[in-house]
Amino acid sequence: MSPSKPIREKQGQERPFSIAQWWLLRALHVCDYLNQVDAQHANFGASVVKALDLSPYFANCPATEISHEMLARKVSEIYPAAEAQLDAYPMPEILARNLEKMAGIFKLTPSEAQILAFCILVFLSPQLSLMNGYFYWPNKEKIYHDLSLILDLPPEQIRTALDKEGRLHQSGLLRFQNGKHSSVSASPQEGTLTLHSEAFCTNLYYSTESDPYLLLEGSVTSAPTAQLSLGHYSHIQTELDIALPLLRHALDTAKSGTNIYIYGAPGTGKTELVRVLAAELGVRLFETVFTDEDEEPIGAKWRLHHLRLGQIACGGSASLIVF
Repeated sequence: MSPSKPIREKQGQERPFSIAQWWLLRALHVCDYLNQVDAQHANFGASVVKALDLSPYFANCPATEISHEMLARKVSEIYPAAEAQLDAYPMPEILARNLEKMAGIFKLTPSEAQILAFCILVFLSPQLSLMNGYFYWPNKEKIYHDLSLILDLPPEQIRTALDKEGRLHQSGLLRFQNGKHSSVSASPQEGTLTLHSEAFCTNLYYSTESDPYLLLEGSVTSAPTAQLSLGHYSHIQTELDIALPLLRHALDTAKSGTNIYIYGAPGTGKTELVRVLAAELGVRLFETVFTDEDEEPIGAKWRLHHLRLGQIACGGSASLIVF
């Protein structure tokens, strides 16, 4: 993560702060998460000390003896200095750059992008991931309230961003589920707020790809260039005479949702035909993922999940999607 200015000095040494640490500090102080954690969580104090780099302040205190009261006092002490330097906490550079690309593709508002960034950092960053181990949101109202305080956004913006009709939910980038035991996850079986996939989060957090659509790999991929031509498909010329004008009209009028069903036995060239059609039309072709990391077929629900993401992501460009 990109370092920021120090929030204070301790014995002549500067201690940098990150946006993930700042959001964790707000969760502990403004949302009072310290008092929501059972005091019997013996590792909680040590985890907070590590996440916020507070070890210099507890150098003479064993980790197991750091009480909630001691932490609360120290958090209250450092909070004003941290808040005074709020502008010094930038987003991690790669994540910020990739979020800007995703905001352009999915037409995300600044609030939606910030909520997505927060959830990715809860899922991946060493500091904010602490929230998944000790805190949870039992309902939407608790999410709206807490995210509003942590991110310093109006509650109505949080509510709108997480609405089922919003871009985050409709695209599958981030969805709400009741009754889950983790705050944020990439697995629908676990997270109250569920990110699209682990691959998507990892790409946004680490990838330096310049092509924004390459960040969606794991859901949709850019198809290889066709190796054949229309001449190789002269045996279905009648069908091509219907399909090509239909696709051209859809592209010329920017009409989404035009579907063509291509069927046939495995190995007869169906996928290659689509690549040929895309080349003939001069548009980019994307293919939805249909196997997992172990090359095992994924279920219909996940295929539709990936398709929906691809449809929204590619909706503003002249392109075709193979599903």
